[in-house]
Amino acid sequence: MSLQTRKPTGKVAWPLLLVEGEEKAGKTYASLALSADERIGRTFAFDMGEGTIDEYASLGPYEVVDHNGTYTDLMAKVKAATLEPMVDGKPNLIVIDSATAVWDVIKDGLTARARRSRAGQKALREDPDAEVRIGQDLWNDGKSRWGRLVNTLIRWDGIAVLIAHGKEVTAMEDGRPVAGAKPEWKVEAEKNLTKVVTGWVRMTRPHTATAIGWR
Repeated sequence: MSLQTRKPTGKVAWPLLLVEGEEKAGKTYASLALSADERIGRTFAFDMGEGTIDEYASLGPYEVVDHNGTYTDLMAKVKAATLEPMVDGKPNLIVIDSATAVWDVIKDGLTARARRSRAGQKALREDPDAEVRIGQDLWNDGKSRWGRLVNTLIRWDGIAVLIAHGKEVTAMEDGRPVAGAKPEWKVEAEKNLTKVVTGWVRMTRPHTATAIGWR
């Protein structure tokens, strides 16, 4: 097979944005306010575990996408949203509130599968309160599920915003606080999220936005 090449187009890809930070700092407000921008087409808003998506109706003409809270249904509805065409060349927008809740749903599913496994059932018979660890094979599957969501948002011709919780935490090593270490900032989602997003904004109280990184 012969090698086929082409010159780069110079075209900038549509952004995948991360808006993370403290509670009550305005993450959802700032994200849904984008729906009122005249350069945006339709906005599809996914409420995943937050329960407040309807409260911001005055901010703009966003549409709430109904789903049953499972990863499978969320993925199906996100894919359906990415297939909706642009109107007048305006990119559509997807807002997921929150990525933290999506990752929690994936992890909860892994925990349930670990408890149903043969080894998990044996441990629970011996001790109903036993901690059943998630094996590496299940973790790999969980990361694959997360990757399918992120890659779907990266590859579509539109703008996506993932909202996540973020906070300062005590530096830990082997499950113990590190003496004298400064607190670390932790984004509560899959650990590679900050590496793949196009833009990263941190919200702190009172409603202060800081640009952390941009591609």
